[in-house]
Amino acid sequence: MLSYDEEIKQEGIKQGKEQGIKVIKLLLEEVPIEEIARKLNLSIKEVIEIRDKFYQ
Repeated sequence: MLSYDEEIKQEGIKQGKEQGIKVIKLLLEEVPIEEIARKLNLSIKEVIEIRDKFYQ
């Protein structure tokens, strides 16, 4: 059983991950794939594969 402090910490981590996923999804919707690929030094195919994983 987790202590109260550990429960609060775990909840904060969970909320942080959920917020991060929302930001990534928004970026994938709003920023052209070509620009994301160029800035992250990835191929367009790799960016499309990453995007598709978020929407499975």
